[in-house]
Amino acid sequence: QKKELNWLINNPWILSASKIDDFNKRYYFSAIDKSFNFIPLKIKNKKNEIIAFIIFAKRNNSLKMPFCYYEETHKNDLVQIINFYIRKLNISTFTCFQDEIVSLLRENNTYSIYKKSIRRKYLISKSFTFNEQNFNIQDGDGDCAFT
Repeated sequence: QKKELNWLINNPWILSASKIDDFNKRYYFSAIDKSFNFIPLKIKNKKNEIIAFIIFAKRNNSLKMPFCYYEETHKNDLVQIINFYIRKLNISTFTCFQDEIVSLLRENNTYSIYKKSIRRKYLISKSFTFNEQNFNIQDGDGDCAFT
């Protein structure tokens, strides 16, 4: 929901700092790095209608897309948007785990030299019930939102 996404954007787990001290160097899950910020985007068509909402997480020269909601008819526009931000932000690594978007990136020309598959597995308690056909985990759901 909007409230939770705004909270995430306004309270980043990773803080930007020009210098990382010895205390933070000792921890793999450090909460400080040279640069980190969320980039929320509302993508609109020519009629000023929202066709997509994306949140990018930029950490140094790496870009992740923890959340992406889009109109199915505009899914091919996502490739252009992703490519634009990869070039604009001088990104060296882009990570996305959303199957449909990964397929689109593989099928279309993208701004990259090398692509590789990475799998992310989730553990879900048996006490949770859900309809598998409508079950969609975003990259940023759960603890992943914080890193």
